[in-house]
Amino acid sequence: MKTKENTHEINESTNDLKVMSYDNRQSILIKLDEVIEFLHKKSLHGRITKPETDKIRIAWFKALAYTCSIYSQIKRDVDLDELKEEVEEIKSLLANRGD
Repeated sequence: MKTKENTHEINESTNDLKVMSYDNRQSILIKLDEVIEFLHKKSLHGRITKPETDKIRIAWFKALAYTCSIYSQIKRDVDLDELKEEVEEIKSLLANRGD
């Protein structure tokens, strides 16, 4: 999901790169969700023809586990922020009610 507002173009002498800028947790979670889906498919159904190259599949699983861990950490932070907002709203309502 690329949009104009979160894509920055970097022009260098040898190549042109488009780099995603993630300014909020939701866009990071969306991208990590895509990466997790890709890594999951690759780790289960990636084409590995020789048993000795099964190290590649293990690497895909490690990348998947790491990405899931990062996703979980960011999701927990998002949930905590939402809870903080709800608590502040409740405090505000209770304060107004007492006046």
